[in-house]
Amino acid sequence: MTSWTQSKVVAVIGVMCSVALLAFAPGCGEEEEATPEGAASGDAYASAIPSGEMLSLTTDGDVTAQGLTLEQGVEGEASPIHAESQRVRDALDRLRAATSARIDEVVAGGVAEEVTIGRLSCKKWEKEGERAHWRLQVCQVDARAERFSFVLQGRALDAGEDGYMPVFAGQGVRLPEVDGRRRGVGQLGYNFDNYATLTGESFSGKLGIGYRAAGRVRQLHLGLKDVQGPGMEESHTGRFAFRHLLGKGGSFRFAAPLDLVALDGEGAPTRGADGTDERVRAGVVWTREGRARSAASICGGTLGERCVHAASCWERTGVVSFEEESGELVTPTWDEAACPAPAELPEEITEPPSEEETGLPAGTEGETGAPMMDEPAASAQE
Repeated sequence: MTSWTQSKVVAVIGVMCSVALLAFAPGCGEEEEATPEGAASGDAYASAIPSGEMLSLTTDGDVTAQGLTLEQGVEGEASPIHAESQRVRDALDRLRAATSARIDEVVAGGVAEEVTIGRLSCKKWEKEGERAHWRLQVCQVDARAERFSFVLQGRALDAGEDGYMPVFAGQGVRLPEVDGRRRGVGQLGYNFDNYATLTGESFSGKLGIGYRAAGRVRQLHLGLKDVQGPGMEESHTGRFAFRHLLGKGGSFRFAAPLDLVALDGEGAPTRGADGTDERVRAGVVWTREGRARSAASICGGTLGERCVHAASCWERTGVVSFEEESGELVTPTWDEAACPAPAELPEEITEPPSEEETGLPAGTEGETGAPMMDEPAASAQE
């Protein structure tokens, strides 16, 4: 397919940054979220809520993010999805910022009270907002295991006690800190439909996260169900996986509908947009320094029943150093001269994720109505 791979790789990078914001990473760069005031002062209940760094899809010191930006793509060739990707990033950043800021605001400025609910020891914060009354509640479910449950609810100012709606809820276990970084494992969910009702913001959909930040490894399983924000022309639904090995690098596997293929004058597929989305499934593995390998499949849409399977490498600058594509799903034959295996590559990649791995899993929904994502399994590298 003529001049396809380079443009496709840059598009994949852009999508990776866009989706990263779903896990509350600001702007696809490493920038740790502000810790709630209660957590900073040693409040055991507030610190049970996973930190922004634990849920972030960025890696060490912003080095990777600098190397994997849309603007630093193939020299002299602009990405066909640059404008759309930027709109998506901005919209998802508003979702991330609004939700996390609300939790911080309630902890920092709300009226706190330690209470007993059933047999559970809990702490509750309440705060009156401009449009809604907010209540954050954290309970110690298992003292020996340090497992806590947490829920942020809101109700309209003129509603009664039965008018509360969940916006954020989950359950997790605190694990030992590493180099001053908080660690934990658990599940949580966000209901942006309820958040929009309470705030008037143009948000919608639900997001579930299974997280595990243990030792030097962070893993996230993300489930998106019709997630949409301002500036997003389409909602996002699917399952993604992220892994970060501190000091080494990370990996990300995802899928997205993207209009990346058109037909040339002879009816052959080429890069471009024609109003029809293809289904892109991609896996990217990168080092701390930003060198990366990627395997992707582009199927359907303008391609019809066909798929293009592509393997690529790029340097920290984003310049493609190796590309290989095929109509068949085969293990990449990496060119060791153009694409040397980085010594610090956190894991190998041989093929893109499957449809099953990127499809939204069927199963129970949590208190927020978000997909219940499994807690990632322990890693030998922890």
